[in-house]
Amino acid sequence: MSLKFFGKIRNRKNRVGKIIDIKFLAFLCLFTPLVARQMFDDDSYKPLTIMLDPAGDSQNAGRILHDTFERGVAIQCAQKIKDGLTSKYRNMNVVFSHQPGEIISELHNANFANRLATDLYLSLHFCVEKKGKPKLWLYQFSYGNDMPHTILDLSFYPYEKAYLFSYNQTADALKDMSQVFEQESCKNVLDFQGAFSLPFKPLIGVKGMAIGIEMGIDHSGDWYKLLDSLLNALEPVIMSLSNPKRDAVISNESYEVD
Repeated sequence: MSLKFFGKIRNRKNRVGKIIDIKFLAFLCLFTPLVARQMFDDDSYKPLTIMLDPAGDSQNAGRILHDTFERGVAIQCAQKIKDGLTSKYRNMNVVFSHQPGEIISELHNANFANRLATDLYLSLHFCVEKKGKPKLWLYQFSYGNDMPHTILDLSFYPYEKAYLFSYNQTADALKDMSQVFEQESCKNVLDFQGAFSLPFKPLIGVKGMAIGIEMGIDHSGDWYKLLDSLLNALEPVIMSLSNPKRDAVISNESYEVD
């Protein structure tokens, strides 16, 4: 056979290869946006978002705690909780409701949480408790007369009824956390006072799961003793928000208190 014949075969193979490449590129251009859109629309691919709301702002220092104010203690505690969560879990975003020097207007935190579509909103508060071990209370927003209610997606709800969207889910979370706080390991470091449903103002207007945590301490550094118990109590709540695709699972790294 002549070299001209082999040249024709080689040129034909090159053309076939180019046609295959063009078809493959066309397939990627059509298929990739569909997959990306499915991942964006499917909550199972989104990371968990947890918002921490430490009490106080630049104009409100909060309650007096011996030699300091509630605002400073709450910020310190929130930062350690964030460090613990991001160290223990992956595929999770932990954000603050506001910056330390920021002035908070009414419903500012709730609007921020709802825009981010937070999975969990934690409001941290402190008071003085001089007798015995540190004490801890859990709060869920409620007016105390909540009847079974079906949420309609196309209906308008005022901000004071936003809690109804996650009422049952929040109640289950409080039960899970209460069980952890009632364990002997937690009883050694704190007195758990129970979980309560009441119109807790820092939680008003939040559509997602919102929990208030109040800690009674004798000295400004006593909150540090409660850190491990808090992180352990949040574990069943976080795992209930997770699923196999979402993959907010415990990482191999363990969190250690500095």
